[in-house]
Amino acid sequence: MVLPGISYEEAVAQIEAFNLDSALVLLDQVILELEASGELQSDFGTQVRLKRAEALEKADQDEAAIQQLLAVDLDSRTRKQWAAYTDAQLSLARLHEKHERPEHCYKALQHAQIAIKDHQLDSLYPRFAIRMSSYHRIFGQPETALFYAKEVIRTAPQFGQTEFLGNGHMLTAMLLKEQFFEISAQRYLKAAGIFESLGNHIGYSAMLCNLAALYKDHQQLELALKYSDDYRKAKDEMSQKGITDFWMLSSYYEIRSEIMSAMQRYDSAHYYLQLAFESRLKLIEEENRAQVVAIEAEFHDQQKAEKIRDQAEMLRNESVKRRLGIGIALLSLIFTGILLFFYLKLRDANKKMRQQAVLISQKNLDLGRNLEKQIMLQGEIHHRVKNNLQVIISLLDLQREEIQDPKTLDRLESMSNRIYSMAAVHEMLYSKEGAETISFPAYTQQLCEHFSQIAPEDQTPVFNLDMDAPPLNLETLMPLGIIMNELMTNSLKYGTIPNHQLEIHIYLQPCADGFCLEYRDNGPGFPIGTMGERDGGLGSYLLKSMVRQLNGQLTTHNDNGAVHKIFFKEKNQRELSHEFISDTNSRG
Repeated sequence: MVLPGISYEEAVAQIEAFNLDSALVLLDQVILELEASGELQSDFGTQVRLKRAEALEKADQDEAAIQQLLAVDLDSRTRKQWAAYTDAQLSLARLHEKHERPEHCYKALQHAQIAIKDHQLDSLYPRFAIRMSSYHRIFGQPETALFYAKEVIRTAPQFGQTEFLGNGHMLTAMLLKEQFFEISAQRYLKAAGIFESLGNHIGYSAMLCNLAALYKDHQQLELALKYSDDYRKAKDEMSQKGITDFWMLSSYYEIRSEIMSAMQRYDSAHYYLQLAFESRLKLIEEENRAQVVAIEAEFHDQQKAEKIRDQAEMLRNESVKRRLGIGIALLSLIFTGILLFFYLKLRDANKKMRQQAVLISQKNLDLGRNLEKQIMLQGEIHHRVKNNLQVIISLLDLQREEIQDPKTLDRLESMSNRIYSMAAVHEMLYSKEGAETISFPAYTQQLCEHFSQIAPEDQTPVFNLDMDAPPLNLETLMPLGIIMNELMTNSLKYGTIPNHQLEIHIYLQPCADGFCLEYRDNGPGFPIGTMGERDGGLGSYLLKSMVRQLNGQLTTHNDNGAVHKIFFKEKNQRELSHEFISDTNSRG
């Protein structure tokens, strides 16, 4: 038999490591053993029940936590266990605050304040001050909230309550961030240092995330990016220890997206916005899972309690049978009563499960609505990017009307075509309503039509397309679009021969673990037989750079005109994430 003290210590360690399911199993085992020995109402038993309520709250089983705390509240008042009573009131205040019940929250805080004063529980005052500061911060009295936050910082060191000291600095930072930005940043740093020294990974990472948001809001983007990177390192350490906070993770991705947008790195901003959406979905899934686990735990708890009561009843019946010689009729009656008891309990449990199924169904509907909203938002992003690129193209066209120099006009036209190749991608993504891939043949056909329109009437090329490829993602299609733009631009610029129809052939076929793209025209070809290694032009640089982005290879030769052969692979999200991280480290 496992000793209750040992199981309790293991449960506390599991709570600190955020292994909440294991902690609840251990605590339930301790409670059953204390109940069997008649010690559940002792000081140690009350402490175990308080710790179980803490584990339930951290597992987002708030209603079960409130029920546990109300039971402790009643028992501790009856037995005059005033420290446990005050802890229960403060925990109830935190839960009522979380669920926006200001009257219930303040009532619990008043009960705790009276108990601390009447029974001289000075060591509980810092925790009381934390709850009072949080209550007034959320429900609209910032000056009072700041007073109690300073009270935490003043009193917590007297009792060696280092973690409460960190909470005091955190609350002060939150209250001062609008008017006293620099002081707020200093307080967040103090809180982060305290939480890190205590091994409180969630508290430490939350402070880094708050610092990133604070500097982002005040346009100090380099510092915002630094603390955002520090949060990512802390997140990786938590992941290695099996700790994941999807709410904080989604907040980090949203802040990261806003930082990238402010730094005009829109592809990165879009990428982190997608990660924020995925984290929010996982958070909703975790909440649904926690609710189902709570139902199952409640049902199992009922079964355990019923089993204990059943065993006690059987012992009593056997004792009565031995002493009084009760016959078979009485035993049958007791058995029937037990069956009826189980039937009624099972019926109640089924009723609760049906009610929970309705709640889960509603959650799923909400999840679907959120997904539709994100799809609409993603489409809006593509629409806005496309519109912005069209504005740039229009500005370039206006600028061309004021320039006479042929070289400058040629460069502006090349730049306009490059921007068009990117705008076309976002236009096709927007028109497909939330799709994440695009048909490369359809995209190439659109580019061909564009170049046919801008070519001189006597030099309109003939395009021949032969493509066999599945739809490609944005990360692959964007460099491919720039490659096709440069090749078509070169054909119109260097591949035309007087009195000779320009023909362009484009082939795309799967090969090996990637794709083979062949582009050829019937012009005069390369002057030296192949494209030079160092041509010095922007077009040549872009062509080779985009091929490298696709982990590809480029070869060129003459065959009745210029021929380009490109082997490339489709990019995936993991490769993109690595590029963003490498890019951030190189810029940080």
